[in-house]
Amino acid sequence: MTDKVVCITGASRGIGRAAAEAFAEQGARLLLLARSEDVVRVADDLRSQTEVSAHRCDVADSIQVESAIDAAVRKWGRVDVLINAAAILGPAGDMWTTSPDEWFDTVRVNLFGTYNTMRAVLPHMIRNNSGKIMNFAGGGAAYGYPRFTAYAASKVAVVRISETVAQECAGYNIQVNSIAPGAIDTEMLRAVRAAGGEVRSVGTMDQPVALLLFLASTQSDHITGRFIHAKDSYQEFLADLPADTYTLRRVQP
Repeated sequence: MTDKVVCITGASRGIGRAAAEAFAEQGARLLLLARSEDVVRVADDLRSQTEVSAHRCDVADSIQVESAIDAAVRKWGRVDVLINAAAILGPAGDMWTTSPDEWFDTVRVNLFGTYNTMRAVLPHMIRNNSGKIMNFAGGGAAYGYPRFTAYAASKVAVVRISETVAQECAGYNIQVNSIAPGAIDTEMLRAVRAAGGEVRSVGTMDQPVALLLFLASTQSDHITGRFIHAKDSYQEFLADLPADTYTLRRVQP
C-alpha cells in the first residue's frame, strides 16, 4: 500500500478506524471521512506513520463528499482505494412501528452515502485506469433481519449497486466488491444487542481488516462484483469463479 491513496468513510470509530490504522501501517496515504469530530483525532494519531487528510463529512451530502475527494485529488493526484465503512443502524422495531424519518435517514446514510462516494471517486479511477472499491454490507443484506428493516434494505441495495457498478467498470481495471465483516464487538453491535437483535457469532477485528487489505491489493485483481464474508476463503478464489458464486441471486429448486 506504499503511497496508495486510500479513502475511508466512517473512519472515526469501529472497523473504519481499525482499517485506517492498518492501512497507515502499510504506508498508504489516508483520506478519512466521518461526521464525528473524532476523525480529526484519529488522523492526528496516525500522522507519525503516514500522510493523512481528515474531513468532517456527512457522506449523504454529495457536495461535502465531492469537496473532500477533490481536495485529496488536488493534494495527491488520485484516489486508489475507497472503503465505505460509514453506516448507521437506524430505528429498531417492527417496520410499522418505526419512525419514517429515521427509516429514510438510514437509507440516506447507508445507501446514498455509498452512492455519493463512489460517484465522486470513479471519474478519477477511470482516468487512471485503476481502482479498488469495497462497500460494507452486513448480515442484513444476506437474509431477513427482523427489527432492523431500514438497515437491511439499505445494505442489500449496497450489494446490488456494487455488483452493477463492477460490471460497468469492467473495462477500466476497477474492482468493486461488497463485504460482510461479520459481527464485531463495536458500538453498533452493542446497539443491536440492546435492541434485541440477533447476534449469531462474534468475530475479531482483524478478520474484516485482513479482507480489506486483500481486496485493496493486486492479489485480488481477478475478484469483482462479489459479496464476500470476512470468514470466506477469499484468498483461494479463482479467476474463473462461477458467475453466481458469492453474489445475491434467486435460488431455484
